[in-house]
Amino acid sequence: KKLAGVESLGGEAGFSALERIVIRPTLEITGISGGYTDEGLKAIVPSFAKVKVFARLVMDQNPSKIKDSLVQYFQKNLTKGVQFKCESEIGLSGYACNTDNKFFTHMNDASKQVFGKTSVNIREGGSIPIVAAFKEMLGMDSILMGFGLRTDNIHGPNEHFALTNMVKGMETIAAFFLRI
Repeated sequence: KKLAGVESLGGEAGFSALERIVIRPTLEITGISGGYTDEGLKAIVPSFAKVKVFARLVMDQNPSKIKDSLVQYFQKNLTKGVQFKCESEIGLSGYACNTDNKFFTHMNDASKQVFGKTSVNIREGGSIPIVAAFKEMLGMDSILMGFGLRTDNIHGPNEHFALTNMVKGMETIAAFFLRI
C-alpha cells in the first residue's frame, strides 16, 4: 500500500497482494476516449467511444480463447443500436519456469557469489512473449535474471538503472555460465 500510495489494495478475494501481482490474470482498462475532447464544454451525446484493454494471462490460458470470450461478453451486453468493433493484438500464453532444476540452483549460487547474499526469487507478472514460445518450440525452460530494483521505476517516469547493478548483473551471468 505504501509503495502504491493507496489506503487499500482491493483485488481478488483469497489472494495476497503479491499473489495478485504475480500469479493471477488481470484485465485492465488502459485508455478511454470519446465524444468532444477539445477545450470547453459541449452538451452532446457522444457518437463514439473507444476503450483500450490489456489482459495479463497466466499459465494455461489461451490468448485466442480469452479474446473470443471478451468479444462475446461485450457483444452480448451491448445496448440495442450500439455497434461494437474489436481490433486486437494477440500475444502469447503465460509462462512460469520450473524452479526445481540444476540451472536454477546454478543461478542462485552465481548470484550469491557476486552479491554476497542469497537471491530472492519472486515470480513476476510481466510478460516477455518470446519466453513462452521458446518453451513451446524448444521444450526447454528459460531462466530470466533481473538486476533492477523496484525503485528503478521501470517503464515509468524517471526510469533508471544503476551501473553498479549492471556490472554485478554481468558478473552474475558470467558466474552462471561458468557453472553450467
